Amino acid sequence: MPAPSRPRHDATDDWQQLDLLVQFPEQRTCELIRPVVLFGLSPAERACQTGTPARTLSRQAARFAHEGMASLFASPRPAPKEPHFFLDPAIRDAILSLKAEHAALNTHELTTICWIRFGHRPSARTCGRIMALNRKLYGLGRPARTPREPKVMPYGIPETLVSDSGAVFVTAKQAKAVYAALGIEKREIERRQPWQNSIKTCFNVQRRMANWDFAKATTWAKLLAVHDQWVVDYNYQRHWAHQQRADDRRSPRDVLGWVSGREIAPEELHRIFYRTRFGRVLDKLGYVRFRHWRVYGERGLAGDHAAVWLYGETLTIAFADEPLARYRVRYQPDKQQLRTVEEPYLFETPYRAAQLPLWEWNETEWLKMLPVAPYTTRRRRSAGPEQQPLFTDILPREASG
Repeated sequence: MPAPSRPRHDATDDWQQLDLLVQFPEQRTCELIRPVVLFGLSPAERACQTGTPARTLSRQAARFAHEGMASLFASPRPAPKEPHFFLDPAIRDAILSLKAEHAALNTHELTTICWIRFGHRPSARTCGRIMALNRKLYGLGRPARTPREPKVMPYGIPETLVSDSGAVFVTAKQAKAVYAALGIEKREIERRQPWQNSIKTCFNVQRRMANWDFAKATTWAKLLAVHDQWVVDYNYQRHWAHQQRADDRRSPRDVLGWVSGREIAPEELHRIFYRTRFGRVLDKLGYVRFRHWRVYGERGLAGDHAAVWLYGETLTIAFADEPLARYRVRYQPDKQQLRTVEEPYLFETPYRAAQLPLWEWNETEWLKMLPVAPYTTRRRRSAGPEQQPLFTDILPREASG
């Protein structure tokens, strides 16, 4: 009689012993759900016996009842599909030909041209995939990027600025200083006549075109990307107000693209606008001290230099050109010192401290703005009376030779 090929063990229902005997994951799954499927044991009772979550046992038993023994084996993963571009061939050819003729065009400009020509706007990612596939088919390399020289204010300084009679435009000292330094003529429209300012129409178009995308932006970087996309769309798309023009100019770029103002050096522009910028260092708790107030910026940047921008009634703390916090301020009668700092708003930034608070602080526990006493002038210490020796009859002995 031949020797048994497998060692013999006593029959048992103890899961601790069964778990030691099984060799394959499929066999283990079968032993796990066998009492549930054959004897009607509840998944909760089997979970107490095996230590497996009851939801896992219930899901595996239901799958076994639906698929049978095939449910014990992992289904093979399907092979990744090749990308398919369900795009009109005419649009694809137009993208490739435009890129070949005008290599400087970016993907956003290509999508805008396609929308104007064909009434369909492919995504920027689709344009990138089409160009990448074309390079792969013909063995082409990426076009070399030519360094561009920095431009000095591409649209220049306007001659006249038209606005309403808001204090931020008319009576603010900072605005008046900027107008005078840049040589801008300031004009106001009549009260309660917003139609006299053409920028009102631009704001309405922006509200209709981009408010949906702006509402979905959750970070400052996404908000900047949405704004850049809106600028391209607004300048390159056809506007209804230009449909009847005889010169066949339909978009704002075609109508006003050639208009430019007076140029100014970046150094001079930096000097003019940075009059309202103040440098501060964040303390160990993330606060900056500004005009007898401690204002919170970001605890994760403790010890770093931050910029404090004060414009009108808005105070903004920024780091590396990214806003950290914004506050509303009210001035003392001297228009210099701050009477109140209120309405704090903290931006989502990548500089958040790694050590999170133990619990969520409410508005009463976390004071983001605190008034502090002004610095006191240090008094110069006056020379006091000289201390007289206690024993005048004791003289120092001369050193013996």
